[in-house]
Amino acid sequence: MNKAIITLFIFTTFLTACKTEINETNVSGVWKAKEFESTIPGIPAEFQEAGKKEFLSSVYTLNTDNSLEVRSDFFKAGAKGHWELDAEKLEVAMYYEMDTIKGVETYRILSLEKTTMVLQQDMPDMNGYVKITLQK
Repeated sequence: MNKAIITLFIFTTFLTACKTEINETNVSGVWKAKEFESTIPGIPAEFQEAGKKEFLSSVYTLNTDNSLEVRSDFFKAGAKGHWELDAEKLEVAMYYEMDTIKGVETYRILSLEKTTMVLQQDMPDMNGYVKITLQK
């Protein structure tokens, strides 16, 4: 019995140590898109594949001064702006400008590890979500 309790304690301690605290220091960095999942209904398969391909070429630079730059194969000039973290809500908002377009994307942080961050943008009006995995 004692052995089982000690093993459980070590396992719990290990899992706790592996989690990264969600704060601006740990969220900042250069993040490359690795995975993309969308459950938004009604989008033709060819558009979904094109969007996925475009996203997977994206690099998000979240600087420690909260400035933001996003580049991809399609948007080589990139989008610039700033990002904000709400650590209490586990949300990161990205405010950007690209040419004449101004936008904001808000994501829930599903998980954050030293080199991997999983974000989800819920779209209740479209009855779906977009989930992205970024890697440093």
